Amino acid sequence: MKALRIGLVAVGVLAVGWGCWLMMSRQDLEQLLSAVVWLIAVVVVHDGSVAALSVAGLGRRKTRSVGIEDGVSLDGPSRRRRVLKRSRSPRS
Repeated sequence: MKALRIGLVAVGVLAVGWGCWLMMSRQDLEQLLSAVVWLIAVVVVHDGSVAALSVAGLGRRKTRSVGIEDGVSLDGPSRRRRVLKRSRSPRS
């Protein structure tokens, strides 16, 4: 699996490098600067909209934290609920 991951990263880096070389060799400076401005604007607008939507979503949601003392745990990235078995010992 590690070798496959390294191979995919290498292919991705080569593809990005080839794309950059093609862009630099076939575009004039004015077109490149226009593309850079457009890419910066896209990042700013995207981050602004995602941040606004996530803050709006978090403000409306009311959640309750469930801990181990309640006998329930959130298990893994799928957030499955798993009931924990507590040992029943007599309290003194």
